[in-house]
Amino acid sequence: MFSIDCGWCGATHLLPESNIESKHLTSQGIVGYVKCPAGHLMVHLFRDSYPSPPPPAIVVAIQQRRSG
Repeated sequence: MFSIDCGWCGATHLLPESNIESKHLTSQGIVGYVKCPAGHLMVHLFRDSYPSPPPPAIVVAIQQRRSG
């Protein structure tokens, strides 16, 4: 499941994968054509649907050491 903000409905919807019409791998990540429950078709960038995990502590420590 993933969430979308439908510009037509003005609402946020939690959708199953069955609402994906097509998926495409682009330089911006995975982009898909998705239908909201009301049937509105929109382009959706999937990287915005899932939070990115925080970097490991060692990566944060190295970045801080380089900047400080």
